[in-house]
Amino acid sequence: MCGLHVGHASLHGVSLTPEGELLHFAQARFRNLEELEPAFQKVVETLSAAHEPAGVKPIWALALEKIHRPILAPRRLDIPRPLLTPDIVQPALSSVLLGAIPDRPGLLLNLGKEVRIALIDSTLTYREYRFTEGGGEWWRAEVSRLAEHSLRLQTHLKQFPQGRPGLRNIPQLLELGQYPTPDPVLKPRLEKMASQLAQMVIRATARLPGMEDYALSGYLGKSSFGKLVARRLAEEAPYLRERKPRFPPEVGAALSGLAQERENWEREHLGKELFQQDRTEDAWAPPQPLIRRLYRLRKPFERFPE
Repeated sequence: MCGLHVGHASLHGVSLTPEGELLHFAQARFRNLEELEPAFQKVVETLSAAHEPAGVKPIWALALEKIHRPILAPRRLDIPRPLLTPDIVQPALSSVLLGAIPDRPGLLLNLGKEVRIALIDSTLTYREYRFTEGGGEWWRAEVSRLAEHSLRLQTHLKQFPQGRPGLRNIPQLLELGQYPTPDPVLKPRLEKMASQLAQMVIRATARLPGMEDYALSGYLGKSSFGKLVARRLAEEAPYLRERKPRFPPEVGAALSGLAQERENWEREHLGKELFQQDRTEDAWAPPQPLIRRLYRLRKPFERFPE
C-alpha cells in the first residue's frame, strides 16, 4: 500500500508491504497550486515503480489539506483528474494523528500556521477543531503589536523587512519570552496563551472516556511555546500522556490502506459487499470503518524502521 501526505508546500509518500517493510519513499515541494500536480505525479510515478516488480496494484491512501482536494481528489466526474485516482481520501490532520498514535484513541495538538486539534475517541469517531489564536500567523501579528511596549522586541524586529518577521522566524522570536532573561512583555503573553491552549485540550477531552494519550506537532510544537503548552498540560491534566509520534504522516495515510485491505479480506470471506469510499459526499473525515479496523490491528507496521 502507498500513503501520500500533502501539506501546504510539501508532499511526502511512502510505499510499504502489508508486513510494514519499507519499499520506497519519495518527496517533492511546490510553491503554488500550478506546481502541485506535477509534483504529485512525480511522487506517484516513483512509488508505482517500486510496486511493479511485485506485480501487485497497491491501495492508494491520500491525506491532504482541504484546499488541495479539488485538484487531487475532485468529487465531480466532469472535473479533470490527475493520473491517479486514490482509493482513500482523508484530511491531512488525521494522517498525522494516525501516524502519531496508531494503536489507540488519542488526540493531536498541531501548532502550525493555525492551531488545530484532532482526536479519535473510544467510539472511533473523528473530530477536528481549528483556532486562530496561538498559531504562527497570529503570533506574527502579536509579536509586532507587543513590540510597541518592548525595546528588546523592537530591536529584533528591525532585522526583518518592514519589521515583519516570516513564519519561520517566529519560533526564534518566541524564545525571547523564556528564561534565563525573559522579555517582560512577551513572557506573560506566552504563559497566558499556553494556558488557554491547555484548557482547550482539556475541554475537548473532558467527557471522552479512555482519552489518555496526546501528541504535539507542527513547526511550533518543538518551540519554547510548544514546550510551555506541554508543561501546562502536564500540570493541569496529568491523566494525559504526551506521546512522541510513532510514524510520519505518510505512514499514517498508508495505515488506512492496510485497514482497507484487512477489512475487505474479512468482508469477502463473509460474503459481504466490499468497502469502497463514497465519492459523492464530501465527508471531511477518515472513513470510520477503516478507523475501526485499524484499531483492531493493535500493532500495525511493527517492522517499519523507527
